[in-house]
Amino acid sequence: MTLHYIGVGDVAARLGKSRSTINGWIADRKLPPPNAQIGPKIIGWLPELIDQPDSWPTAVHNTVRYLSAPELAERIGVQRTTLNRYKLPVEDALIGDVRGWLAQTVDDWNARRPGKRVPRDQEDWNLPPALQGRR
Repeated sequence: MTLHYIGVGDVAARLGKSRSTINGWIADRKLPPPNAQIGPKIIGWLPELIDQPDSWPTAVHNTVRYLSAPELAERIGVQRTTLNRYKLPVEDALIGDVRGWLAQTVDDWNARRPGKRVPRDQEDWNLPPALQGRR
């Protein structure tokens, strides 16, 4: 299930403020901590949190960190552009149109994706002991 968060621009639009005002609120900690972060820069909040400003002072700080597409590529050892040829797993989060994945989602997908190369030390695991290591 993909969780949908709203980014700084959408927070500004919802609250009738400018992006720079929202960025100032973030810096001054007037806005609750983000609920999600994708990659090193993209942050987002659950819409219901932003829609209830009275709850901001007591909001629990629990930012879920998701991998961005470049981080996913790095994690599985391929170039970012190579991902365009893959059928990626369903994203765990969206902030605007930016997709994010939990590390566990990526690891599970990568372990069972077609064409995944088996490490050399594991490729003859089902051979009789006398034949193992003869490649």
